[in-house]
Amino acid sequence: MVPLQKFNFSSTRPQSSSLFQIFLCAAQDLGVSPERSVVLEDSLNGVLAGIQGGFRTIMVPDMTQPPPKLEQQLFCKCENLFQVIGCLRELL
Repeated sequence: MVPLQKFNFSSTRPQSSSLFQIFLCAAQDLGVSPERSVVLEDSLNGVLAGIQGGFRTIMVPDMTQPPPKLEQQLFCKCENLFQVIGCLRELL
């Protein structure tokens, strides 16, 4: 397990027309490609941004469930954060 070493906040990034730009910047800062990264999101916009950016996207829905077409594109959908551990183990 690699310790968390970097933080990225949208407020520290220039405005971008693409929703997934913050995720791409984070991957670039860490020196990893989107294909080898994971986006963990609870919002539909965040999930869509992760998928559009080419990231393995895990969703833990908050209030809104993803539509079926979007759910098919997820790497994993979990009902709670404990279930995320199982999804991450699939990557090892």
